[in-house]
Amino acid sequence: MADQRTGRRVITVGLALLGAWGFAGSTTHVLHLAEANGQTGWLAWNVAGTVELLAVLAGWEIQLRSRAGERAVFPKVLLAGTVLFVVAANLAMAKPTVWGYVVAVVPPLCFFGAAGLIETRPAAPAVPVPVADSKPEARELEGAPLIPSPVPVSTPAPAPQGDGPDLEAAAREAARRIRAAGGKPSGVKLARVLRADMGVSVRNDRIPSLVALVTDDDPDEDEGERVPLHAVTGS
Repeated sequence: MADQRTGRRVITVGLALLGAWGFAGSTTHVLHLAEANGQTGWLAWNVAGTVELLAVLAGWEIQLRSRAGERAVFPKVLLAGTVLFVVAANLAMAKPTVWGYVVAVVPPLCFFGAAGLIETRPAAPAVPVPVADSKPEARELEGAPLIPSPVPVSTPAPAPQGDGPDLEAAAREAARRIRAAGGKPSGVKLARVLRADMGVSVRNDRIPSLVALVTDDDPDEDEGERVPLHAVTGS
C-alpha cells in the first residue's frame, strides 16, 4: 500500500512538470498570436493564460459532475472550444511545413494530456476505519464459563390470623394437649400452645371466646381458670 501511494505521488509530480512545460510553450504561441493581432502588454498575457486555464477548469468540472452523476454538457462544449482555439493558435504561429505544424501542436497536446491524466485518475481506495464494538461486555463474556444464577429460596409466609372453624378446631386440639399434660385450658396456656406449639396466629381478643368454647366442651372445667383478656394481652 505504501509503495502504491509513493508511485502515485511520483507520477503526479511528473505529470505536473510535464503539464507546466507544455503550458509554457503553448502559452508562448498564443501570446505571440495575440501580439501579432493587436493585443499588447497585459492583454496579450490575459488571452494566452485564461484560455488554457479555462480548458483545465472545464476538465475538472466534467470530472466532478461525472462522479456526482450529473450531466456535464456545457463543460464538455467549453473544453472542446478552448482546446480547438489553443491548437489553432499554435498552428497559426507554426512554420508552414508538415513538421512545422507537428511541432507546433506538441506543447498544447502535452499540457492537455498531462492535465487529463491527472483529472481522470480514479480516487484512491478508502482506508477502512475500524468500527468500535458497541457491545464490549458481550465479547468479554464469550467463552467465559457459565455461572448458574442463584435460586431464590422461598420463605414461608407467616401463618394468617386464625378465624372461623379452623381456629376453633385448633383451639380444641390445644385444649386436648393441655388436658393430656394434666393442666386446664386457661387463656394463657391456650394462647401459648396455639402460637408456640401449633404455629397458629390468633388475636388476643379471640382468646376469651376460645377458652369459653373449649370449656363448654368440658362442663367439668373450673370456671375460675378462665383468664380475662387483659391477662393475655398484658394490658
